[in-house]
Amino acid sequence: MQQTDSRSSSGSSSAPTPTNQPDSSQNNTNTSKVARRALEEQLNELIQVLFELSVMVYDFQPDGNQLVWNKINSILEHYQTIDGLKDNIDTHIPEEVIKYE
Repeated sequence: MQQTDSRSSSGSSSAPTPTNQPDSSQNNTNTSKVARRALEEQLNELIQVLFELSVMVYDFQPDGNQLVWNKINSILEHYQTIDGLKDNIDTHIPEEVIKYE
């Protein structure tokens, strides 16, 4: 009986290990995908805010000073959010892509 018990305990202890590993990697993949989508959304919003700022600066009115500062603060918030999202991204982006000249 002890042999049967040891087989069943060894069988049950080895079964959860393979099951846990794919779930863990799948969760990491899902987390990365969610982070990439969030990053993409933040980048799109940042581009929009930068465009709006450029229009405001081009057509600058003296009474629009507070609006410009609000846009600049919005840009800073987007950069902070993007900085927080970078840790969940597992994709490597070459420096040459970022250093577009």
